Amino acid sequence: MSHSRFCSCFFLFEPECMFVAADSDRIGYLVNLLFHSSIDVRVNSASLIEIVVAGLSSPDLRAQIRRTGWKESFWSCGKSFAFQSFLQFKFQQESLPRTPNDVPTRGSCKQIKTSCIVRTTREKIRVIYNSVSRRATSSIVHSLLVHDIGAIIRSHCPMNTCYWRTISSSEKKDLMDEITTNFEIDSKDSRLTNYVNRLYNGRYREFKAELSSYYKLHKTHEAALANPPIEMLDRGVDQWVELYNHFNSDKFRKSSFANIENRSKKKYNHRTGSRPLSYIVEEMVVVMSILLND
Repeated sequence: MSHSRFCSCFFLFEPECMFVAADSDRIGYLVNLLFHSSIDVRVNSASLIEIVVAGLSSPDLRAQIRRTGWKESFWSCGKSFAFQSFLQFKFQQESLPRTPNDVPTRGSCKQIKTSCIVRTTREKIRVIYNSVSRRATSSIVHSLLVHDIGAIIRSHCPMNTCYWRTISSSEKKDLMDEITTNFEIDSKDSRLTNYVNRLYNGRYREFKAELSSYYKLHKTHEAALANPPIEMLDRGVDQWVELYNHFNSDKFRKSSFANIENRSKKKYNHRTGSRPLSYIVEEMVVVMSILLND
């Protein structure tokens, strides 16, 4: 199942074309352009990735954008820049953990996006804490951070404890060291470390929920125990056995049924995408200020 959502706006200037990209989902394509055109990448005061493409006309740039499969909707602005638009694109929801016999249609996450950014800019991605939203100041950094933490959880985090809070301090420290490979995180800032810890906790719960859904796909408990998902093969059989016993316990079943009943009582579904609401509100304020000033 797939769905679409709108990203933030960008501007084109002639003879130079300038992106103001405030959405991390486009970072991979933008960085990829570095290897095909003469592009200057910098971060402005608004914590937005700004990319200047020299010597590239608007038609050429539009053609490159269309090759990505994104759909464009334009309107006349009556200003010096060529056009202003919202980019609409589609992305697949995360699938359940794969079985060893499945033919993968998409490779496992290897943190290539952030590694490419760090290699191109030659410096780590700095995480600055916002005390108001209790998240990173930049939505781009937040999205990249969450994405990489999810990759670390799936590949390195032990799952035999069944809860993030019961993982040992030494193991949590090792996981924290993993994320600092591409991110600059001040370990002395307790607010920042607590924020990263919340992200780890959330991604841990999401991954455990996917493993639970995989467990429920099997008709018998014996079949589930004998066929661990591919993400658990490198962790050892004992970890999947611990999860199996956890999913089969009365405590977990009671909690699971209660959550299913609570979700059935919801009158409205969350439809704003994966980004936190605080970032969406900030982006709407910027867009509205631009439209009101036109």
